[in-house]
Amino acid sequence: MKLALRVAISFLLGFSALACIALSLHLMFEAGCTGDIKGGSVGNIPEALRIESSAVSFAWGGTFLAAMIAAAVPRISTLHRVLGAGAITLLGLASTAYFGLSAEVRGTQTCLIEK
Repeated sequence: MKLALRVAISFLLGFSALACIALSLHLMFEAGCTGDIKGGSVGNIPEALRIESSAVSFAWGGTFLAAMIAAAVPRISTLHRVLGAGAITLLGLASTAYFGLSAEVRGTQTCLIEK
């Protein structure tokens, strides 16, 4: 595979990963605006859970797209590619969970509590 094609595929995977994670964070904010999932006392809880489920799917997809970039890097050993993809997956899921929860809390505070 030519280098230009590999660069183009890596760019496309990276852009798709960032788009999925950004959409996930936006959906988490919207879930927080729809209902207080953690407290369960304000808003439309079933709708908020549906939105949050979609957000988690996009977070997983974005993280695995980012891991695919590390797995496809040429000129390094298979072990290093597997370790890199695993590290990106673990760190990516942990960070999207943290920032997703933060976006959800911010959405709840912005849309439901401050009104």
